[in-house]
Amino acid sequence: MHSRNSQRAVSRRWLARLIAATVTLGLAVVLAPASPSNGDDPSPSTTSSKGGVRPYKGPILDRKLVGRAAPDECFSELTVTPTPIRADGTCPAGSKPKVNQTYIWSGARTGRFITFGTGANVPCVSRLYMQFQPFVNRDTTCQLQYGAAADRMGANSGDLTPSRVYRVDSRTDKMTEITPDDPLLGRIAGLRGGAGNNDVALLVGQALKGDGTPTVVGAAVFAFEGSTGRYLGSKVLPEIGALRNGVVASDGNLYFGARNNPAVGGSIYKWTGNKANPFQFEKVGNIGNEAGYITEHNGRLVASGWTTAVPFTAEHPGAPSTAGGPAQVWMGPKLRPGGLTEDDADDWESIFSYADYEADPLVAQSNWMGAVQSWRGRLYVGSYEYPFTNLGTVWKEYGRPNTQVGRVADYLGAERATSIFEISRPGKRAQKVRLLYGYKRMPVRLESGAWVLRKNLLGQTPKFGPAGFGNRFNYYSWTWTVLKDRLYMSTFDGSGDVRAARDIAAGVLGVSNPELLEQVAPALRFTTGGYDLWRMDNPNRPAVAETLNGGGNRSQYGIRVMLPFEDKGFFYAGTAGASNLRVGVEDPGGFELWRMTPRH
Repeated sequence: MHSRNSQRAVSRRWLARLIAATVTLGLAVVLAPASPSNGDDPSPSTTSSKGGVRPYKGPILDRKLVGRAAPDECFSELTVTPTPIRADGTCPAGSKPKVNQTYIWSGARTGRFITFGTGANVPCVSRLYMQFQPFVNRDTTCQLQYGAAADRMGANSGDLTPSRVYRVDSRTDKMTEITPDDPLLGRIAGLRGGAGNNDVALLVGQALKGDGTPTVVGAAVFAFEGSTGRYLGSKVLPEIGALRNGVVASDGNLYFGARNNPAVGGSIYKWTGNKANPFQFEKVGNIGNEAGYITEHNGRLVASGWTTAVPFTAEHPGAPSTAGGPAQVWMGPKLRPGGLTEDDADDWESIFSYADYEADPLVAQSNWMGAVQSWRGRLYVGSYEYPFTNLGTVWKEYGRPNTQVGRVADYLGAERATSIFEISRPGKRAQKVRLLYGYKRMPVRLESGAWVLRKNLLGQTPKFGPAGFGNRFNYYSWTWTVLKDRLYMSTFDGSGDVRAARDIAAGVLGVSNPELLEQVAPALRFTTGGYDLWRMDNPNRPAVAETLNGGGNRSQYGIRVMLPFEDKGFFYAGTAGASNLRVGVEDPGGFELWRMTPRH
């Protein structure tokens, strides 16, 4: 009994250290602005910087709320299936409104219109990969086998309410729902990818088998006429596991990054369809990873690679691991009139690997590459940690520790906030990779189980600051865009969603007293909660924070979609969060769509 009590006391001390560290770090982020190193001058210029716009110290975006998700269910208790909300937006006595559409997860611009698709209760779907039980707290619930979709999609996917589709006219900012009456929407894990070209908007989701496993039967493509919103139909492409974001290149063609199905790895596809037959694609690239994000740089396509998440098993419990690593950045052949063809599929090359930077060999194989963007003649790319995959990969190699202390220690050692790299002359002999934000030294696990600090393999000190822009909860470089010669970078910031993460993390880590995190949740939410949006005005100056608190809504933990209107001088930003029970209160849950316009 004494030994068991001692272990609990030690576990509490470890969790208390985690709490203290996160709060202290959060306060440091809020109170201390990012500062450059190596002699770079952070002060604003009174004249335009060479070859670009004038730098400003503070935020420059004016924001206008275009729309947000409305409650669509009534929740009473964890083990009772929710019921549809009444037409007047009220719920029966003993229940309360719930908002399922928590993500704007995909978007497409066609002319003056945007079409976007949602994801419902997205964090709950992670139960397909990691180990946790149904839960409910003041902000969030994941009902799993008690959810409305459990009979249709399986016990692990019971929270999958069908995605919805909306259309916005940029002249008026009027948002109109155009969700089609298509049963396929009820079988997908959210509308996760999208792009538009030639007056066709394409939104794509992963079609699941529906047996409560993460088995993907193909990419479900939904097509709309951009100028009218008319529904053109849907089709499942079984050879593709997912199509994510797309880019219309300088050759006039629309290209997508893709996940192969069922094989590990990815591809690049050119859309060859039209309004009469919008479901035609040609494979023009074979790459060694799943393709996460895609952009064009100096007449070549560049894609960031993801490793493939592998669900937990009875043999390897708790957290997901990965396969197909390390994650790399891939560059294609030179674009030409008519676009790339299948003859170009094997002419893609890796120009940078996360393993070129990461000191721990297992984390090097499991961390992902995130957003990628061409700006000012250079290529910018960030890293991306899918929740707990670094940890799961470590446990698959060394085994899951038997003690809470050991499991928490591995979590702290394996997790990584986003690092950001600048690549000059990518793909050439004179290529240079510069670490802008990241780890000078990072934890490396020894066979003994101890974690020690080692220098990053680039041998560089971050030019502008620490990983995550100084916030350890900034795990993803999520979505970036360029507007009027400025680079805007959004992150996934999990610090405002500790209540939901408390229950998920408790299951993954096997923590017996997750209520301790409830004590730190308000402090984290107040200091660093809400998504971060950063802006770069000049490659030689550090980024400037546009917001560190979700623009005032701490329930929004990331901007998932950015659709720029360079011709109009603004971009639309679609948010994501997890707080499906925060309705009619401060920091409401459910997605938000914002129009963001620079003042300068």
